[in-house]
Amino acid sequence: MTMTATFPPVLSSPKGHVSAFGFAVVAEGILLLALILMSQLGWWQKEPPVKEIMKLDLTEVAPQPKPPEPPKVQPPTPHPVSAAPRPVTPPTVQPLPPLVKSTEPSPFVEKPVVQPPPQPAPNPDKSAAEIATYAGQIRAAVQSALIYPQAAQAMNYSGRVRVEFNLVDKQPSAAKILLSSKVGLFDRAALAAVLSASYPAPPAALSGQQKTYQVWVEFNR
Repeated sequence: MTMTATFPPVLSSPKGHVSAFGFAVVAEGILLLALILMSQLGWWQKEPPVKEIMKLDLTEVAPQPKPPEPPKVQPPTPHPVSAAPRPVTPPTVQPLPPLVKSTEPSPFVEKPVVQPPPQPAPNPDKSAAEIATYAGQIRAAVQSALIYPQAAQAMNYSGRVRVEFNLVDKQPSAAKILLSSKVGLFDRAALAAVLSASYPAPPAALSGQQKTYQVWVEFNR
């Protein structure tokens, strides 16, 4: 926009020319200053209004925790109603028939006592004699079963051995040397004779019983 200043006519006198020139310079300076101010302030231009920019906060919002659920109320459990007890009927007791006492006494029959036959008393002398005889028969059976070692017989050896053994009826067992002859051939021959002898049947007082016997076994050429 151009502004034009209108000034009054200047007189033609020399003083008037100087005054008019000074006035024109001042007026031009004022006009120039006004143009500068107007250009700085921009009054003749209308700028569009500045829209306000809203800033959005994109910060992630943490989810809010769910409120706790209210506790479930359990309905009251109905108590079982116990049935009324049934009446117990007492058993019927049958009356016992009255006891009738017999006036007549029962007959008593006495049984005869049978006495066992008397056992014969054992004869100690006879039993002792049988046992002594049986012991002699045992010694004779062992001596009869003895086999004289040929080596000892060739060297004219002699001696005796004391042996011990158990005997049940006719079966010997557990034979051992009580007194040695100091000759091994005689000791072994005596034990062999005890185990191989043919014994007689024991007397009735010793039947089925185990007895221990000791005998001398003689080695004489």
